[in-house]
Amino acid sequence: MSSEPGAPGCEPEAPGCEPGAPGCEPEAAGRVRRGPPDSAQGAAPDSAQGAVPDSAQGAVAKTAYEAVPAERAGSTAAAAARGSEAESEERSAGGVVVRGDQTVVIVPRKRAQDGTRVLGLPKGHIEPGETAEQAACREVAEEGGVQGRLLEELGEVRYEVVRAGRRVPKQVRFFLLEYLSGDPGDHDHEIEEARWLPLVRAARELTYEGEREMARRALLRVGRAR
Repeated sequence: MSSEPGAPGCEPEAPGCEPGAPGCEPEAAGRVRRGPPDSAQGAAPDSAQGAVPDSAQGAVAKTAYEAVPAERAGSTAAAAARGSEAESEERSAGGVVVRGDQTVVIVPRKRAQDGTRVLGLPKGHIEPGETAEQAACREVAEEGGVQGRLLEELGEVRYEVVRAGRRVPKQVRFFLLEYLSGDPGDHDHEIEEARWLPLVRAARELTYEGEREMARRALLRVGRAR
């Protein structure tokens, strides 16, 4: 399902947000790899995690997480598009959709490398001709089963995935959305389960630290709005 520019649920409502305090600790058993500084951003990844699969792509390893504040996310995305690695970098988008004090979380059918279930946020590849905002709305609808109104960008998570023995940089931009309609039970076939979870629990229980950080930032925005 694809969102057209100006379609309901995909209109930006506010400019970028203040950065939250990114925190990144190792997330999986196995060898932990410290990522090198991102020279284009002047910031080093706070930590790395062991090899775990990309739930949307299958058994590929993730390393070197870095949570990037929202006001830097657009500029780093533009820089990546101009850089020599633009063709090899994978770009995705996802959403933290909130209803009161709850958010939609998903369990993909594909398991982590150790066979455990992954608890995550709706996210996926940005399709050709699609903006990150449109992709976030679409992924929330497809994987989370709900429609949301885009409020603001929360930031991005940058890491590497290992495919066919080579490391590929990946960028996932996350957006805060307000719930409009729908039922998490209407998720697509790639998802085993989608459900509402208190946002404060999502900030603790999501499998990947980069996504836990996005939930923490959403929690701050929701608290400020009340």
